[in-house]
Amino acid sequence: MEETIVAIFQNQIKKYGDRVIMRRKREGKWINISWREFGQKVKDFSLGLVFLGLKKKETVCLLSRNRPEWAYSDFAILSAGGITVPIYQTLLSPDVAYIIGNSEAKIIIVEDQSQLDKVMQVKDNLPNLKKIIVMERVKDDNPLIMSFEDVCSLGVKKEEEEPGIFEKNLSSINLDDVATYVYTSGTTGPPKGSIITHSNIMFICRSVRKIIPSDDSNNTISYLPLAHIYERIGNQFFGTYTGGRTSYAESFDALAQNLQEEHPTILLAVPRVFEKVYERILTAVKEEPKLKRSIFNWSLEVGKEVSQLRQMKKGVPLPLKIKYSLAEKLVFSKIKKSLGGRVKWIVSAAAPLSVDIAHFFDALGILILEGYGLTETSAPATLNTPDWYKIGTVGRPIPGVEIKIADDGEILIKGGGVFQGYFKNPEATKEALKDGWFYSGDVGELDKDGFLKITDRKKDIIITAGGKNIAPQNIENHFKNNLYLSEVLVIGDKRPYLTALITLNKEEITKFAQEKGISFKDFSQLIKHPEIKSLVESIVEEKNKSLARFETIKKFTILDKDFTIESGELTPTLKVKRKFATQKFKEQIMAMY
Repeated sequence: MEETIVAIFQNQIKKYGDRVIMRRKREGKWINISWREFGQKVKDFSLGLVFLGLKKKETVCLLSRNRPEWAYSDFAILSAGGITVPIYQTLLSPDVAYIIGNSEAKIIIVEDQSQLDKVMQVKDNLPNLKKIIVMERVKDDNPLIMSFEDVCSLGVKKEEEEPGIFEKNLSSINLDDVATYVYTSGTTGPPKGSIITHSNIMFICRSVRKIIPSDDSNNTISYLPLAHIYERIGNQFFGTYTGGRTSYAESFDALAQNLQEEHPTILLAVPRVFEKVYERILTAVKEEPKLKRSIFNWSLEVGKEVSQLRQMKKGVPLPLKIKYSLAEKLVFSKIKKSLGGRVKWIVSAAAPLSVDIAHFFDALGILILEGYGLTETSAPATLNTPDWYKIGTVGRPIPGVEIKIADDGEILIKGGGVFQGYFKNPEATKEALKDGWFYSGDVGELDKDGFLKITDRKKDIIITAGGKNIAPQNIENHFKNNLYLSEVLVIGDKRPYLTALITLNKEEITKFAQEKGISFKDFSQLIKHPEIKSLVESIVEEKNKSLARFETIKKFTILDKDFTIESGELTPTLKVKRKFATQKFKEQIMAMY
């Protein structure tokens, strides 16, 4: 029988021993953790959970930001034959309570006092919850609460009492066993727990390894939430499978600094990351003297020529090679250095990437491999590869995956990564899985070479009062490709024309105001200034020129605050919660009609 990810993990410990598998930063210093140390923590904590009563096929919730203890906990749960239920650290108490209750977890592992407080606020509504384990020590004598290290000590005791029990537990785990329930981030309603097996995880690892050059020399940096299937499979499990090394970013805000310290060779990212980097590059260039701006623009044009030839699989003429070499030295190498200087390629997923931004980075010599997948497909179903990619598409099906387009344009997916259904939700399962195909809810098309292009979410398609079908995400990306606009949410379903809610790039708008001599007390006052509205009007007018008439934005409202995870408009992977936002800003939307 083929090995599970936990069996692979044990083999890698034997193979790599004292070699570094992960790094974390504490008190300003990066600390190495070896495969052997990692393995011992997993074993001790796993047996500690067994000591506390964890049985095979029982669930354990995990509520924490990315850190080594997240990985220890996950592998420990799986090694005991348990089922890991990750929870986004940004969720509020009611949402945390829903997932704990729905998943029937008796144990939850939390990071610190703040996450513990969330659980304690709702524990009276969770009669099945027997133990809360805290990664960091807290002052609380409640018998319900234990520290991570104390559970590890129980594991040592368990091993002394029953030598070989850890190995026995491992040998009982089969590929068909459930590994995790991954709850969707809830863009369209209450989260549903997708049932993912060990077989699903191993299928993805094997398939991606066949098309993406990956070995134990690769280094990654973990900053996207591990509660999301993309980061967990793409970084944690695939990294374990290939023997690579992971560094845990201190925070999203510290990512830029951590990249330069840790020099990753591979990056997983979401489009919002590229949008921010793109904005920073353009801002920096704008502030340079005229000569440096000219050098940047010349280099970019050279890069675009080379990029176009690369995509057409044509050779680069010698004169152009010389120009590109100069552009690399003068401009591109400096931008690459900001990403650590060693990045071979970057995978972008979780939301559509602007085609203009993809072309921009490719011209700089930074290859972004856009892919597509869902929680229900255990992350990637399609992927561009370094050898064959098309900007504007999400690649071709990974080995073992079939894609077909239904009559109404919906993308249907079949393959070893497709989940087993939704936990305790047979109605939703029946709707999603039909005749072996997963109905994705996304709309797309396949080109003659088998590359998939995503049009939009089926549920997000706007049908105007005039009967026009419009994909809002494409229009939103078109408008967001601008220094001054941050988020753009297109509205127009069952309405006579399109409107938009717009948030502004605070840093750039503030600079604009200073250059124009506009005085203001705060940002909410600034966005009401006639010159700011005039600026946004000019951007909208210019962007509208390249759209069909029925796709143009007729009216817009500028919001005084950007969309954030904390205020509820964004999911943990920075996708806009369309339904939530349209409800929250209902009055502003109504005013535009």
